[in-house]
Amino acid sequence: MKKSIKTIVFKVLKITGITLVVLLLLLFLLPTLFPETITNKVKSFANEKLNGELSFKETNLSFFTHFPSLTLTLDEFLLKGSAPFQKDTLISAKEIAFGINVKSIFFDEKIKIDKVFVADGFINIKVNKKGQPNYNVYVSASNEESTDSTSASIKLERIDIKKIRLNYEDQSAKMLIKAKEFNYLGKGDLHESIFDLKTKAQIEGFDFSFGNEDYLKNKNVNAELITKINTNSLSLIFEENNLMINKLPVEFKGKLDFLKNGYDLDFNVKSQNSQLNDFFTALPPQFITWLTKTNIKGKTDLLFSLKGKYIAEENKKPDIHFNMKIRDGFISYNKAPLPAENIFLNFDTKLPSLDTEKLVLKIDSIYFDVGKDFFNGNVKVNGLSSPKIDARIRSKLDLAKLDQALGIENIDLKGSFSANIVSKGEYNKEKKKFPETRGNLELKNGFVKSLYYPNPIKNINFKAVANNATGQLNDLTLLISPASLEFEEKPFNLYASLQNFEDIAYDIKAKGELNIEKIYKVFSKKGLGVTGFAKMDVAFKGKQSDASSGKYGNLNNNGTLELKEIKINSEFLPKPFIISEGLFIFNQDKMNFNNFIASYGQSDFKMNGYMENVINFALSDSEILNGSFSVDSDFIQINEFMAFANETQEAKDITDQSGVVVIPSKFNFDLNANVKKINFDDLSIENLVGKVNVNQGKLFLQNTSFSLIGTKVSMDAVYFHETPTRADFDYKIRANDFDIKRAYNEIALFREMASAAEYAEGIVSLDYKISGKLDGNMTPVFPSLVGGGTLSVKNVKMKGFKLFNVVSQKTETAALKDPDISKIDIKTTVKNNLIQIERFKFKAAGFRPRIEGETSFDGKINLKMRIGLPPLGIIGIPIKVTGTQENPEIGIGKKTEDLEETEYVEGMELAKPVVKTTTTSIVSDELQPQTVKDSLETD
Repeated sequence: MKKSIKTIVFKVLKITGITLVVLLLLLFLLPTLFPETITNKVKSFANEKLNGELSFKETNLSFFTHFPSLTLTLDEFLLKGSAPFQKDTLISAKEIAFGINVKSIFFDEKIKIDKVFVADGFINIKVNKKGQPNYNVYVSASNEESTDSTSASIKLERIDIKKIRLNYEDQSAKMLIKAKEFNYLGKGDLHESIFDLKTKAQIEGFDFSFGNEDYLKNKNVNAELITKINTNSLSLIFEENNLMINKLPVEFKGKLDFLKNGYDLDFNVKSQNSQLNDFFTALPPQFITWLTKTNIKGKTDLLFSLKGKYIAEENKKPDIHFNMKIRDGFISYNKAPLPAENIFLNFDTKLPSLDTEKLVLKIDSIYFDVGKDFFNGNVKVNGLSSPKIDARIRSKLDLAKLDQALGIENIDLKGSFSANIVSKGEYNKEKKKFPETRGNLELKNGFVKSLYYPNPIKNINFKAVANNATGQLNDLTLLISPASLEFEEKPFNLYASLQNFEDIAYDIKAKGELNIEKIYKVFSKKGLGVTGFAKMDVAFKGKQSDASSGKYGNLNNNGTLELKEIKINSEFLPKPFIISEGLFIFNQDKMNFNNFIASYGQSDFKMNGYMENVINFALSDSEILNGSFSVDSDFIQINEFMAFANETQEAKDITDQSGVVVIPSKFNFDLNANVKKINFDDLSIENLVGKVNVNQGKLFLQNTSFSLIGTKVSMDAVYFHETPTRADFDYKIRANDFDIKRAYNEIALFREMASAAEYAEGIVSLDYKISGKLDGNMTPVFPSLVGGGTLSVKNVKMKGFKLFNVVSQKTETAALKDPDISKIDIKTTVKNNLIQIERFKFKAAGFRPRIEGETSFDGKINLKMRIGLPPLGIIGIPIKVTGTQENPEIGIGKKTEDLEETEYVEGMELAKPVVKTTTTSIVSDELQPQTVKDSLETD
């Protein structure tokens, strides 16, 4: 019996040992026996199923990399995105490993990949403004195919991501997500069409912004999620998702459907009955230091929802709803003697279809007190541009006590602040409505000092009273008296009285100095590039109607304003305009300025002159600012004035346009210009002198002269923009004795209109008038061009011009090969994409060629030539030339078909440019010497 038991035990141990040895051998031998087979099959799968560029340094097949899984590891992995992001990284990683089902190697036709491991990498998901993503790299099987020839298949059961940096940027939705140290583990039957994905995720630094506003910054996130995924309908259902954003517990549920051209969203995020202190831990990192010194109590409820379809091309956008409640709030910074307590808030806002005109903002109640001081209010706003308002605010606060209670970092506040405001009604400027309002706002003995600047702003006193009893603009009054402050021992005082905002009666006095750069440093850190200095002593008194009707005797406007290093952002210009130095003198409706020095991007300006209608322009949206001044400049860069000059390169790549130069519509300026150098694309203009008029969106050049390609040019022109991507121009240009080769090389429009100049050397003159449209790159839209003029040839040598050389060869007329042409006028007209060439003659070694016909801007030609034979040219050979300039078709005779015209249609400038025609050279066999003889004609 004992022997039997020993035998059984021995056999079990023997079998177990053999099994373990076999398994160990398999662990070592399988990667050795099959590495090339498995690697090639996975590569084959990648080549057939991925349309993004894939690369990796080397492969490694092992059981031990992610034991016990057999994994194919790709080192230094890089996968680039789908169009239009083919050059951008989609996924890069130190290693990416595919877990391989061992059974499938021996018994299945395809190798099954059931796990994915990614470590130390970067996931970069992008969607451009047109809604095109970079992640469409997987080539799905066609519905028409019944079989799949690939040698591997993905049936995932596990996704394991460690130490990943994630970037998700959706420009169409204006959404940006960033994650540092992203660790993710997802499990489920991922190969099924409908499955539950159980996820654990950790992020050490999570950022979320929407509409260029940061909502979360550098937050720690821990999440346990259950997501139902339907791959048939591309739908994600977030069923049970519990997040911790730092210490704030958040419940997240919802649904995301991927549509063909967008998303269908239904998200709900809420945190109920949470500690107010935990809410502050989820705020941006600058609050963390403050939080460690602050005692916070109270409860809060949070709700955020995002629901609806987002389809950019159909302008469909989801609804947003945000709600926040605070009860029994208490904040005491660093054991302040008086805390801010009894904090109560009911905040609710809705933004249907992300449309600000449908904004609904409700603060049913906001309240807190600091000792005997308090703040109490409720505000309701519907709409934005013409909002309906219902607001009541009452407050009495000692700012020093409030500062102590809240611990406002890096800044000291003092002063007595009080407010009592009641406002109800609609603000609508077009309907001349303003809410019925009674308001008083006052600050006494204010004081502001920060760590960023050693000196405080002190003695701040401000009192404002606003009244409107009828709800009409003409009943609104605003009185500011006093408004004063002192900064670095220099006082500033302001008094302002405004009545009847339909016809404003104003009385404004301001005196003092404001060092804007230093004042800004009081409130913010150094290095942000904010500069500026203003010194003023001005008084303005009068009525808007007197200014607009020219009754300047009823006005009393005078004083001086000195500005230095002031940066001005304007809706009229894409870049900021910087006033380096300027002294303005006000006298009634006129503002004179002397030695006004400014810059715009690379461009510089020095101006002297005056502006008129200044007060009326400042008080009205419809008035025009008039002016007359001289402008001197060393350099102007025209490209910086284009509509999209301040866009990122990525945005320009998407639109493929830089925009046209935008002319402000609210100015009427007469300028005497003297500019040493102007750059526009590759064109360099020097020593421009002339009169320039900017009048309500149009630019006029009158008797303007400048140097271009080494010759003096005179021009009259009109230019205006219709849209940011379309403009009109009309100019007349005169240029004498210039180098035709240089003109061809340096001037794009001349190159298009006189393409034969590529083969010409010598001196010509030009007198031409032309008008038309410009596209979003300031390039002429050729079918829109209309005009005409004369190209006067003084002395030109044609070298290698195929048209003349082919005619010379086939007519056995050597004089026409590389001929010298002089003292002829070539007159042309332009319309509907065609250049009509009037008949002209020239002499070449006794021969008298005559040419007329038409060419098109896409390179086609239809010319009629007559080669007059020596001695007098009475007898000649008629020749027709068709085809293209590069490949002319030569024949005998006169009859040809007219070239097809292309009329301009609005919007044509948005189409892709026409590619010039290139064809195989065809020379008619009819053009033989004996045929030429038979075709002689008399003139």
